[in-house]
Amino acid sequence: MFLKLVKNFPVDLTEKTVSTFQKQIFYAKPERGNKDQLSVSTQRYLLAAVRTFCKWAFFEGHTNTNVSDRLEFPSNVKSLPRNILSQKDITKLFKSIDITNPEGFRDRAIFELLYSSGIRAHELLQLDLLDIDFDARTIHVRGKGGKERRVPVTHTAIEWLDAYIRNARPKLDTLNEPNAVFIAKFGKRLSHATINVRIQKHARRAGIATKVTAHVFRHTCATHLIKSGADLRYVQEFLGH
Repeated sequence: MFLKLVKNFPVDLTEKTVSTFQKQIFYAKPERGNKDQLSVSTQRYLLAAVRTFCKWAFFEGHTNTNVSDRLEFPSNVKSLPRNILSQKDITKLFKSIDITNPEGFRDRAIFELLYSSGIRAHELLQLDLLDIDFDARTIHVRGKGGKERRVPVTHTAIEWLDAYIRNARPKLDTLNEPNAVFIAKFGKRLSHATINVRIQKHARRAGIATKVTAHVFRHTCATHLIKSGADLRYVQEFLGH
């Protein structure tokens, strides 16, 4: 598989080629068995072979640098999740939401943000109004273990957030909540249980058979980023790993 990428050796032997190969084996399916993905040990074995080849090419003077220097082995890579939403599913889900009421408008803003940023449910629920930088299109996220990070979001997601805060949030804010971005029907900060109930309600309405949770949005965001060409390490950092 790797040799096909370096047919024009050594010109084709670059960091980009190594990264492309890593993505290919991440999504490759075994020739035998019914597994959806190569095991971590198999991925590590293949990457070790590539690293050895790259080192040889460098020491023999075929390349100016060892193009595998930045190669990271998947020590903690989990299996590819099965319940990934397709782009078609995402579109159906978003369109199924009734945005003529404040709760529906809030839900659409939540879905746009989850899909755009890949943040965890508890990270979303902890968001305060001051955590959103509308000009820079970023949100300040408090992750696991007290880790904090700035996460970029799409133009569409930031527009939905802005519209929700200006138009729908005031109608839900019956208790004058000063900080929370996302508020429940009776004015309190939205809970984890409520968000998954709302997600599954809209998913059923959209006719999506897959069980959809906030974490499914996270998996979907990561998968779509990688399939669009994003570097695996970038995606890991983006998700707060």
